[in-house]
Amino acid sequence: LSLQLFFTIRLMTAGPTGFDKAAYFYQDKRMWRWRERAIFGVKWSLVVFTLSTGFMLFVKFYTEGAPAVENMSEEAKAREYVSHKILAPCVLGVFVLGAGVLTKLVSDHQAVFDTAYSSIDSCCNELNRHLIFQ
Repeated sequence: LSLQLFFTIRLMTAGPTGFDKAAYFYQDKRMWRWRERAIFGVKWSLVVFTLSTGFMLFVKFYTEGAPAVENMSEEAKAREYVSHKILAPCVLGVFVLGAGVLTKLVSDHQAVFDTAYSSIDSCCNELNRHLIFQ
């Protein structure tokens, strides 16, 4: 995305016809395809990142616990590991819930964008009706 922004700004400042050159570049089918892929990657990478962080923390809490328990008695170690095995699924649950919220957020934004984008070409009101239906 930032690469396309760089090229678009460079073309816009290329001279008297810079805006037309930038518009051609921006509307090119290949550039549109790359923009769509980049936006898709950004949206869903947040969800995947949140899930992966939750899974990493789950494994860390579940298997390692706290290193300070090595100096404790066996009974204290057992209690500490039980508390970590309870904490691990709770942490994972929070991150899975967060990923679910992000998924809902991405889906809602995409639905509203699709609706708005598809309505642009069919926009008709009292002010421009005479231009469309001649």
